[in-house]
Amino acid sequence: MACDRPRSVRVGIAAAATIAGGTAYLDSALAVGFAGATLAAIASTGARNPLNAMLRRGPLAFYGRISYGLYMTHISVFIYFGWFDLRMDPYGIAGNLAVVAFRLVMTTLVATALWYGFESQILKLKRFF
Repeated sequence: MACDRPRSVRVGIAAAATIAGGTAYLDSALAVGFAGATLAAIASTGARNPLNAMLRRGPLAFYGRISYGLYMTHISVFIYFGWFDLRMDPYGIAGNLAVVAFRLVMTTLVATALWYGFESQILKLKRFF
């Protein structure tokens, strides 16, 4: 990679400097950049503490591994399971929370299946190139 900064730092800085500048979203963009910089600093220290272990081996590492699959499939999964959104509409906020949870679970399942069934197999071929 050309840049050593984590993606969240770059996204936060870019959003703050461009589309979020002067809008109500500026604080959110700056928070994303700051959170990314903080997590990167903690993860790069090499210290042996519970937070560092969680960042390197916990759910964040798992989601980092399958993140490309999440990026590539989330919209398709949302569209495919659109019927669930419609069924949850009458339940208000509880229905909205159920939709978010359902989308997260289903997209994670699809991205995980793609990682183990396809992406990891392709990455094993790197040694030949």
